[in-house]
Amino acid sequence: MSNNNNSNNNNNSNNFNFFRTVGIVKEIGDTIFVNENVSKAEIVVTDEENSDILAINVYNGKIDQLKDLKVGDSVKVSFFAKSKYNNGRYFSVLNLYKIEKL
Repeated sequence: MSNNNNSNNNNNSNNFNFFRTVGIVKEIGDTIFVNENVSKAEIVVTDEENSDILAINVYNGKIDQLKDLKVGDSVKVSFFAKSKYNNGRYFSVLNLYKIEKL
């Protein structure tokens, strides 16, 4: 997968960096309704060799971007990456910004 780090200062008030990659859809998770205001799904994108794998969270209105995709599709994915600290450990989360079928 080719990754490009781009600053997205115009579209996100938190000034998070977002990343872009091109890959193949390996898995599309079911939508889970967390509560009445939040729904969540996950999409897994990999390179052709299955050596680089990204599991990306998809929330609320962004879930509609998954409806025309299927496993095996080539896609360009833009996502936000951030890390959190909890109970003495750091972990990272990837959240979908945009996905395009190639």
